[in-house]
Amino acid sequence: QRGMSVLEVVWPFVVDATQPEGDQLEEDSVRKILIGTYGEESTVRETIDAIAKRAQEEDEKVCFKTLVLLHRTMRDGSQPIVSVAIQENLGLMGTLGTGWQIPEGWHDGDLITRYRNYLASRQGQGSVDVTVGRFRHLSVKELFAEMPSLHAQLQTLLEAQVECQARGLDRDAVAKGFVLMMKDAFLYHRCGSEGIVNLLENFFTFDLPQAEQGLQIYNQFIQVTDLLVQMHGFAKALPRSLSGPYPELQPAPANLLTSLEQYRDQLATGIAPADMAALGYTAGSLGEHEGTTGMAGSFALNSKQLDIVLTKIDKLDKAANNVTEAKLVLSAEEAGREYRRRLQECKQELGEREEAVKKFQGGGSFFSFGSKKKTEADVREEQKAVEALEMAKLRVATVEGEAGSQSLAGMRSAAEERLLMELKELKELVVQVAGAANEQVIAQSSRATELESRLRQYEASEEGA
Repeated sequence: QRGMSVLEVVWPFVVDATQPEGDQLEEDSVRKILIGTYGEESTVRETIDAIAKRAQEEDEKVCFKTLVLLHRTMRDGSQPIVSVAIQENLGLMGTLGTGWQIPEGWHDGDLITRYRNYLASRQGQGSVDVTVGRFRHLSVKELFAEMPSLHAQLQTLLEAQVECQARGLDRDAVAKGFVLMMKDAFLYHRCGSEGIVNLLENFFTFDLPQAEQGLQIYNQFIQVTDLLVQMHGFAKALPRSLSGPYPELQPAPANLLTSLEQYRDQLATGIAPADMAALGYTAGSLGEHEGTTGMAGSFALNSKQLDIVLTKIDKLDKAANNVTEAKLVLSAEEAGREYRRRLQECKQELGEREEAVKKFQGGGSFFSFGSKKKTEADVREEQKAVEALEMAKLRVATVEGEAGSQSLAGMRSAAEERLLMELKELKELVVQVAGAANEQVIAQSSRATELESRLRQYEASEEGA
């Protein structure tokens, strides 16, 4: 609206999305906030300012809902501008860190603290780059530096998820926060799986200190995977409309530890890494078994996974069809009629509220002759009428602010944003399915390693006989 700053326009949407009443976020307002992040850089920054301001409200429901809204904005807002705006907003990063203490007595205080800690680790300066495929190609030195950080970030996420589960996933806002973290967890675990494949392919070239560090990383991977499998079970029990499709997860193959520990123990006796090949330990030997070649690069979909992907592709196709000019014209005309109806209702309500205030004021000045002295009840009723008038003005301003989104250009922009979001979700789904397939291949590799070990033991016993 003319004369209003971006913050003044966005603020009512942020407030409406995070009302203290009830357990749900107002989805229409959330979507408007997300669409706004695809605008000018200044608009994005003021949107983050509004969320940062709301995150300091001394109401625990408002505070938690604002964290969920912030998480949604991190995931579904325009990147990289949203991430940059969040990182450069010192007030928000301070709130997520230790700059704002949670009031004592909050029932969800621990949950809010853990959620804030996770979002700070996700978006802070020390956050891990989880670009898909990156961990597969890190050097050993980079792998040793980044895998512990990735595990620590995933551990922080899982601690927040455990707190969500303890507080009750029957609460809509808590369940939505849990689901957002679940989606992040799959991405982190996918990168962790790539890192583990990279580690295993190089493990039998390590010296003793490297082998010790590699074993520590693999044990950390087992621990966080086991906890992730538990959280995955809770997520699958949520309504499909809330959680969406999830890939199947397999526990990390702990029996690979035997081979890795045997190699480490042999190094501890003084055998050089170069001489380990004579004992059957060769670089990349964990990937030489049938079905493990390129385990992080290629995979096959089973029928269930294929159905999920095809369903998402169908949704993407429908979103693309809705961008056609003819459908946009019809949608704009229908939206225009609805907009005019809502504006008329809001203005009618505004007129009624103005009349109500005038009745209390008597239509004259404060010193009007013969004016009747107001009782306390009159003052309270007048205050209520004034507050109702202000709310009516705000509703009119909010509806008028939507004028651009109801036009053909606005409808086209919104449809394109929905198309981009559907495409983004499809990409994430493919990554998740690839991660699940990757876990299955690692499990097959561990079984093949165990069989190979038994075969060697049998051959050794035959030679001894």
